[in-house]
Amino acid sequence: MLWPSGHGGRRTRRGVAWWRRAANIALNLTLNQRSVPFAHVISVGNQAVLGIADFVAALARDPAVAAIALYIEA
Repeated sequence: MLWPSGHGGRRTRRGVAWWRRAANIALNLTLNQRSVPFAHVISVGNQAVLGIADFVAALARDPAVAAIALYIEA
């Protein structure tokens, strides 16, 4: 993380992969106290090199990913 605040992520064997364009909500989501384990939390910025399809393709092949969540903004 490039941000001065810490994240709440912790290792898990299997969980949800969450993709988002902006970092702030992704960072805040890692601090949730619910029982949703996150295998990956990805924040991609402006997608100048890689797009949604690239990430979904890679996550779909990862055995640690139980589900893929996308937060797509216009």
